[in-house]
Amino acid sequence: MSPYIGGGRHSPAGYNWGTTPDRDHAFVGVHFATPVLRAGRFTLMYAPNATPFVMISNNPRYKTVVTRGIPRKAESGRGPVFGAGLAPFGLQGEVRGTKRMDFYSMAALGGAWFTDYMPQDGARRFNFSIEFGGGVFLRTNHQRAVQLGYKFHHFSNMYTARENPGVDGHVFYLGLRWQKRLPRE
Repeated sequence: MSPYIGGGRHSPAGYNWGTTPDRDHAFVGVHFATPVLRAGRFTLMYAPNATPFVMISNNPRYKTVVTRGIPRKAESGRGPVFGAGLAPFGLQGEVRGTKRMDFYSMAALGGAWFTDYMPQDGARRFNFSIEFGGGVFLRTNHQRAVQLGYKFHHFSNMYTARENPGVDGHVFYLGLRWQKRLPRE
């Protein structure tokens, strides 16, 4: 189990994934991992994660304006949108490096629910998430380690709404890992 905090600045915009620029990301979450296969120094793990706090900055706010008796939405400023997520489909590969250091790579699929349409009106409050990255565990003893990591994170509604702009983030995070080894039979 590894609780973590992380963030990313100025989301990149591309043509195939997220097309929404200039959004900052903040995450508080917990990575879970349990081994499913061991081969020498390599361990493959089932690795879901929960994110009880997600914040995306610079989200447009809208209000209804009536012009000549016709209601329409108009942008009324910008601010953060908050959410929570779960990625139940995750894998992590870990390689024992040195006596005090392990390297890992990970990927996960899931979703997040936000307090407002994200990243703009016409999108959805629910967004799917895709993330992949890697990092290092710096062991402090046989049961604990400091986790330093990077992940590319993508949110979008996968064309389940009229608009699907998507938001990407280069997220760096810091965590603490508690490890419990069960006895082998």
